[in-house]
Amino acid sequence: MSEEIHRKIVEFLGKEFSRTEGRQCIACKLVYAQPGSRGDEIRTWDRAETPELFEGLAAIEGLSSEIVRLSQEHADSFGSGKHRFEVRITQHLGGRPKMSFMQYAESDGGEGDLGEDEPPTERGVLAQVMRHQEVTQRTLTTVYQSALGTMSSMIRDLSEETRALRTDRQRHLLELENARNEESERELAAHIAASAEERKDMALQKVLAFLPVAASRLIGGSGGSGGEGKAGDPGAAALMVAGELAQSLDQQQLMKLLPIFTEPQRLLLMEIFSMAKKHKLDQEQGQGQGKQAATG
Repeated sequence: MSEEIHRKIVEFLGKEFSRTEGRQCIACKLVYAQPGSRGDEIRTWDRAETPELFEGLAAIEGLSSEIVRLSQEHADSFGSGKHRFEVRITQHLGGRPKMSFMQYAESDGGEGDLGEDEPPTERGVLAQVMRHQEVTQRTLTTVYQSALGTMSSMIRDLSEETRALRTDRQRHLLELENARNEESERELAAHIAASAEERKDMALQKVLAFLPVAASRLIGGSGGSGGEGKAGDPGAAALMVAGELAQSLDQQQLMKLLPIFTEPQRLLLMEIFSMAKKHKLDQEQGQGQGKQAATG
């Protein structure tokens, strides 16, 4: 259809440019003239500036091609829809003949038609209103499609961000639960260790409370017998208890126990342990000799 428009423009311009005297063409305009608007001038060719365009068929062909190209570019700038253009002639004495044609944007196929002006009748006005409504509808459709596309992209991005945030939240909750479990295990281990130390301290306090009694009995019971004691003798019993105590204490308990006493007290304690071990050794030797005598 662009070839048809080009041919009609050539015929129109050839007819108008050939007029003389008062009807001579002094200017040619390309106007974007949608129904209901006064029109926006796209470009003007003036005889005084470019007289060569108004003489000869070759110049008219080039001017027609330029008009078709400009109208197509202007229609493409709107994105879509059917657009009306006019070629307006200004004559020497003020006459203004014109020719109209329609042009589609490239997104709609880029074709056009001659779009002859409708007569000022009810049918013609209705046709103009319908074309105007069609252009409005196409524009609204384009706007809605663009807005919906943008909203869809935003929704997609927000959905991906929400999924990522949920994944991070689950990971953080799992890490928090693991940290709480580890803290509980550390607290339990510390409580067990503290309980063990407390039991050791209680045992040590009992030992400390028992030592003066054992020492007094040991000293009182061994005073008259020379340290050997008899059966049922309290001194012998004290020596036996002190020997058992000395064997039951390990190195760690002794290291905690010794710093409590002064130097004379430590010497006395070591002497008590030594006497208790010697007493136990004498008892074992006596028991061995008794067995030998009984068997002999």
